[in-house]
Amino acid sequence: SPQSVAGYRKLGTISELVEFGRKAQIDLLIVSLPITAEGRVLQLLKQLWVLPVDIRLSAHTNKLRFRPRTYSFVGKVPFLDVVDGYFARHRVKPGVTGWAQINGWRGEVDTPEKIRRRVEHDLYYIENWSVFFDLYILAKTPISLLKTENAY
Repeated sequence: SPQSVAGYRKLGTISELVEFGRKAQIDLLIVSLPITAEGRVLQLLKQLWVLPVDIRLSAHTNKLRFRPRTYSFVGKVPFLDVVDGYFARHRVKPGVTGWAQINGWRGEVDTPEKIRRRVEHDLYYIENWSVFFDLYILAKTPISLLKTENAY
């Protein structure tokens, strides 16, 4: 992409946006590409899906007119909500053990640091899931049970 668009300089890449999104606790991410750029939109969303944010596509230049309930609005600007399949990662069923648990982030989440670390580990698990990763976690579980800190 060009270094500037409409007089605004590019601040970084999509990978850098994902990293920034994790640190800055973004609530809403707006993608403003024409719907006709479906390939680019899908490529962007594929990279952004790891963020636990509400992702919306700007529909201000869209010539297609959907039913009013299809849009959400920020001010007077219409948006198409993306983030059902993209928030499916947050519906991962809890198991007997997990990546956060075997790394010491189990038990009560009574501080912001504990919450942040547990979510970090959960996101890492979701992004890197494989059968072998699950088997590794299962193999490490008995060892982690020997540590009693943060356990009930």
